[in-house]
Amino acid sequence: MVSIVEVVLELRADGFTNSDEITAGRVLKNIDTGTFTCQVEATITGVTRPKGPYSTQEEARKALIEFWAACDTALGKGALWTPLEFV
Repeated sequence: MVSIVEVVLELRADGFTNSDEITAGRVLKNIDTGTFTCQVEATITGVTRPKGPYSTQEEARKALIEFWAACDTALGKGALWTPLEFV
């Protein structure tokens, strides 16, 4: 079965500790189920990516922002970014 999602929000983050990285993330809404998930273009080993499903767009948005806060903390301890496929 084909899974179709709508990009309902796209965010960009920069100014991370010890990093010049500019990264992006999306909040996606599944057309069939109405649930929300997150997609990120980069991660840091040991930081859990936000996945979902989330009940609301706001919950998914909050998870994405919390993810980047956790990434910033890890970067302060010497971690490095790992690019991901961002389609």
